[in-house]
This record gives sequence, structure tokens and C-alpha cells, in this order.
Amino acid sequence: MPGTQVTVTSAALFVVIVVSSWGVAPALPLAAAQSQVGVSALSAPLRKVIASVEPEYPPEALRLGIEADINLEVVVNAAGAVTNTEPSPAGGTMLHHDDQNVSERAEFVANHANAFRDAAVAAARQWKFEPGTTQWTCVFSFQFRLKPPDSSQAKKAARTSLESPTPSAISGSARPGEVVPTASTRRVRVGGDVKVPHKIADVKPLYPDDARAVRAKGVVLLEVTIASNGSVSNARVLRSIPLFDQAAIDAVTQWKFEPTVLNGAPAEVEMLVYINFVPPSE
Repeated sequence: MPGTQVTVTSAALFVVIVVSSWGVAPALPLAAAQSQVGVSALSAPLRKVIASVEPEYPPEALRLGIEADINLEVVVNAAGAVTNTEPSPAGGTMLHHDDQNVSERAEFVANHANAFRDAAVAAARQWKFEPGTTQWTCVFSFQFRLKPPDSSQAKKAARTSLESPTPSAISGSARPGEVVPTASTRRVRVGGDVKVPHKIADVKPLYPDDARAVRAKGVVLLEVTIASNGSVSNARVLRSIPLFDQAAIDAVTQWKFEPTVLNGAPAEVEMLVYINFVPPSE
């Protein structure tokens, strides 16, 4: 359906995976936020980089504590100049490590879905490579990450939070990076050493006809459980927009991921997913 694209494109629909942590310290002020951007080639580079520019971390994302992974296909001509950049379908997730400021973060997702993509493109367009004999293409991975502040206040807050009762402890769900044994398999929550699983089959949510009639828009937040075989075994609405809830669930439950294996054993994975609906263009 026109206007309903997923991941980092000029899309009307954008999916965001949020790393959920139940036992973290309260959000720190903007002044304490630091950032870094790691860039790596996903295949062995055939050309050496002779001039590079680091992407600028989107300021509002930095304030809100949002991170991102962006995969970008970079086309380089024989002279070594970047002539084209194209977002890779496999990359384009935004994430954060706590469940605070959900509404404000959802608004950022809705209004600035391409913020990290644009930052990666702006930097890559300025790169220079050693000359070659033909055009060359390579996919680069950009990891936009926050640096936790190294302060006694932050450490004290973290200790207090981790020692306090948490929803995950009450519900039996895993804290980020923690494995909770069950009768059949282990369950982990994305965060810490537990990474977001790699999606291998995607289904784009459809913009509902009822919403089209009134040109409704909004962001649905789902808590998703990925089974040990990589299928989505459950999707629960945490932030509801009635016109869009079922469309979001219908799409997400058809996704497939690479199975997660920890210490040689299969594991289930819990994570949060934002889905942003906006009216498709006429």
C-alpha cells in the first residue's frame, strides 16, 4: 500500500525497536550526555579510506537518550568520490535503554524518523577513498551510542535502582542481559550484552481504511516476545491507538528473526517495538 514503508527510507511508516530495561537509573540531564559513533564495513573493504567525516549525533535524540543502528550502502566511483548512498533494508533501528519519556520518544520517532539516517548520509557523502579502476559499492554500519556519565551520582542512582523491586522481578520477565530459566527454554530482555535480534523476514504494517477516512496518525508501542525459533510468539499493546493496534499486531506477528543462542542454548527474547502510522500521500 502506498505510503506504508518500514525501516529507514522516506517512509510514511517506521518501525523502532526499543531496548527495554526495568532496573535502570532515572534519566540524566542533557549536560551529562555524551555520544560516540562507530562505523564499520560489513564486508572487507577493497579500498582504503583516505578522508572521513564522523556523523553528527542528532541533538534531540541525544537529549532523549535514543541510540540507533543504521546500515548504509555507499557507492564510490573510480576516482574515490562517494556518488550515491542508499539505506540498507537490514538496518534502521532506533533504541534506548529505559522505559522513561515514552511519549516524548514516540513523538521524536514520528517526527524525525530519518534523523540518524540523514546524519549517516551527510557524513558518508564527504568521505574520500583511494582511486580504483571501477565503481565500488560497500555497506557500512553506523552505531550511534551514548556514553554513560562516569560520576558518583550516576553510580549511586544505578545501585539504588538495581537494588529496588522492578516490574521484571514481579512479572518473572528478564532484566536486560539477564537470563531467566523456564521449564522449556530461557528468556532474556534486550539490553546489555543481549543484542536486538537480526530480522530476516519483514512484513510492513498496512494503513487501515478506517484511519484513512479521517487521516489519523500516531505511534503504537508493542511488547514483543520472540520465540527460540525466531518467530514472534506474542505481541502486547502497551501504548494504544485503537485505529492502529490490530494493524501493528498483524504485521509484527509475521516477522521472523535469526534465533538467539546464549551459551549454546536457544533463548526467547523480549523487546519493545514502536510503529509509527501517518496518512499515506495522495
